[in-house]
Amino acid sequence: VPLLSVQSGQIEIQIPYELVHANTAELMVLKAGMPIAGTSITIADAAPGIFTLDGSGAGNALLLSDDGDFNDSTNPAEPGSLLTLFVTGEGLTNGANQTGVAVTGNSSPQQVVNVYVEGSQASVLAAQELTGNEGILAILFSLPDSLANGQRKLRVTVAGAVSQANTTVFVRNPKTITSRYQILGK
Repeated sequence: VPLLSVQSGQIEIQIPYELVHANTAELMVLKAGMPIAGTSITIADAAPGIFTLDGSGAGNALLLSDDGDFNDSTNPAEPGSLLTLFVTGEGLTNGANQTGVAVTGNSSPQQVVNVYVEGSQASVLAAQELTGNEGILAILFSLPDSLANGQRKLRVTVAGAVSQANTTVFVRNPKTITSRYQILGK
């Protein structure tokens, strides 16, 4: 299988497209040609995973605001603004689907992609793999209007498969900001 990254305690791989109709597969890790670990893995049509700013898979999602800056507590997004989210595990695309071959052109997932913030469905405007980066999907979406200020839960679904539960987006909704004058009744 193609290795994407090898770090202490973590190995990132691309599941081969040849396993598209398999339910399970045996995964073996070799070091200097000798097995050091192995397990059975479940193969799914899609298994979306949201990239996060710190790379942990939890907390603030890797999101670019429409101004080109990262979305975080110092740069929250307003409802209706456009954000670009980065995920993996989108399954087959309308592209070549060749194991170990970088994406060329505009490859989009064959399955339906949805984005949810605090349970509200966002409007997905585009979902395309990044050229030259097999397995990295960029999703352009519009933040729903009904969100309150703060760090809000973010989820992605592809063909019904749901991303991890602990990723977030920062929101600043001018309509929900209470001023000192409103609190004092003035």
